[in-house]
Amino acid sequence: MSVKLKELLALSSLQDSVIAAGEEGLNKDVSSVSVLESVDASLINKDLCPGDELVLTGFVNCADDPACQLANIKALCEGGEAGLVLFYTGIFVREVDPSILAYCSLHAFPLILMPANRRDLRYSDVITDVMECIIHHEDSILQDISRLPAERQNLHTAIAMLSMRLQAPIALVRNGSQIITLAGEESRWIFRAPLHNAGQEQLSVWIGQGRTSFTNVQMRHAVSLLQMAVDLWGTGYSNVSIHELVVSILQDDPLRMASLSRQLHIDIPSIHEMWIVHKANPDWQKQAEAFFGTNVFSDMIDGDLILFSGDTNDIRLPYPHVYCWQRLVNTVQVRRAYGQYRQYGPDAARIYPHAGTLSARQVVFAMQCRQLMRQGEAASRQCTSILDVLSSVLIETLTVYFLDGSFSTTATGALMHVHPNTIKYRLHQISEILGYPANEDPGSFLLYQAAAVKRLVQNA
Repeated sequence: MSVKLKELLALSSLQDSVIAAGEEGLNKDVSSVSVLESVDASLINKDLCPGDELVLTGFVNCADDPACQLANIKALCEGGEAGLVLFYTGIFVREVDPSILAYCSLHAFPLILMPANRRDLRYSDVITDVMECIIHHEDSILQDISRLPAERQNLHTAIAMLSMRLQAPIALVRNGSQIITLAGEESRWIFRAPLHNAGQEQLSVWIGQGRTSFTNVQMRHAVSLLQMAVDLWGTGYSNVSIHELVVSILQDDPLRMASLSRQLHIDIPSIHEMWIVHKANPDWQKQAEAFFGTNVFSDMIDGDLILFSGDTNDIRLPYPHVYCWQRLVNTVQVRRAYGQYRQYGPDAARIYPHAGTLSARQVVFAMQCRQLMRQGEAASRQCTSILDVLSSVLIETLTVYFLDGSFSTTATGALMHVHPNTIKYRLHQISEILGYPANEDPGSFLLYQAAAVKRLVQNA
């Protein structure tokens, strides 16, 4: 991985340095640091000049030869190095030649001068600071993973995060050809490298064409990071787990999904329902699976219990805050449903606080209500204004009748602790005031939505 050169200037060993020329190049990436001792610029080649390095020198061997200094700087710049830090100015190089300053400015090659006339400065201080900074950035993905829930701390998460960082597809490959995890869309593979692991199988990483080009140094750092991930989480990386299958479904990893479903002998196309128990007790998982029989698999994701099953009949899970999607045709619909749950599930629970199980229809309705409210206060008021002619008691009765009582006067009466005949009388009053039956379309839908939006606004 790498660090922007401008970030390195804040390090304690470089904070007193001065940018003499090439300031426009401070956004260059630095992936390593090296020391230049060469006098003959023709000796600088790809092996000595891999690119993206911050080069340190004092030009001690050519202190009085500006032409030689410039030739070396040209070779470094053309080789893709990030910049040059010049030590001991005023001691060896008395003054930087104007031709060097002009070249560095023209080619946006940063020339950084350490404090002049200082013999106490050491290359090692800069090297240590720069490499520690680079390593810290390199470890940032692993640090990010360490903050995730335990079930998501794995090799596959590391590959997905590195793919996002590089903006390029990355595949973990077994035995030279079998892709077992793919992050991003499969494309032309431009880099392949082996990964060492304690198991018998051969692992390698493939990196595809990304949005930008990569240097060999960046590729080596990417492999180094994945090797650390293998060292941390590689044990049992190929063990089949229901958790990985569920994650592959929700994260749209088709290759991993296909591989795991085959190994687990789970027929993904036969899965047509997704049940979610919000903030479930982990002890409920086995209990919940028992309601479905054999055609079910489940996992805990971010504190929620997610169950996948075939078609079911009249199942009622005895837990609070249950959501259910039925007649799902494919995993694309599963991901869409899961996204709706994450974004609009709380709104559905506010609209239907007494519902035992919230359906897909109710979550989608909550989404529509929320989208209407996002249009602003005027849109919300226009929706709820239909209720303005009713008293607070009649509004409450209508809201409970629609959203909690399932259009049942008996259920509504029980919830409001009044006789069902009282509910019938109030509904008759509402119809008289409005001039149309409150429980018949199209008027009932407008009232239903108004009651739901009003409840959302009140519970916001």
